Amino acid sequence: MIFQKFKQIIFLTICILPFLRGIDNARISIMPEYNYGGVTILFQAENKVSLNDSSLFSLPNTADSVFRILYNQSNVMELKRKPIISLNDNKWITLPADSGVFAFMIKTQVFKENIKREFKYDIIFTDNVSNLSVEVQKPFKAKNFLLLNKDFKFEKNNNGSSSYFFYFDFIKKGNGKKIFFEYNKDLDLEKNKQKDVGGISNENDVNEEPLRHKLYIWEPIIALSIL
Repeated sequence: MIFQKFKQIIFLTICILPFLRGIDNARISIMPEYNYGGVTILFQAENKVSLNDSSLFSLPNTADSVFRILYNQSNVMELKRKPIISLNDNKWITLPADSGVFAFMIKTQVFKENIKREFKYDIIFTDNVSNLSVEVQKPFKAKNFLLLNKDFKFEKNNNGSSSYFFYFDFIKKGNGKKIFFEYNKDLDLEKNKQKDVGGISNENDVNEEPLRHKLYIWEPIIALSIL
């Protein structure tokens, strides 16, 4: 009798365990040409429970470097470089196995010296994700910005910046969410900015790049993202 109950407990544990493990509150901010000629991606999420093995998170194929965002005993933020894994023609990072909140900063290669920019990203997790929000910030120096995704929420902020938001309630492991956008760089604005730096034009004749709005816990991180 006791052995039979023990077998039932083991069976229930095996059935329930896959639903306990997974990722909660995943949030991704994609910022093209925020402070350099590539794309900065900020990713934060939470493990429901501690895992025996780590899960993977996909990166854009143009990813150049990845940093884990940590805080030391003095509550000072540190960036720890993490290796990029190449698997099945994709790039990945290993996510922490311990429970709790974690965060990463991802930087891509610099765009080539031409006017048109394109960015493609298949967001894939190897664990189930209970909810995911994705923000794409429209570059200030962009002309003809085109986001080839549907069902987004557009927000324009008082400081002049604008963003597109996507919300997903559940993503099954292995199922990807594609993000694709393209735009032309506004060379006239770039020339005006360089001209203004040289002290030739009047400061009132040039639109200054606005300050971005706060992104989750990212305000102190942005200051360190020029690496």
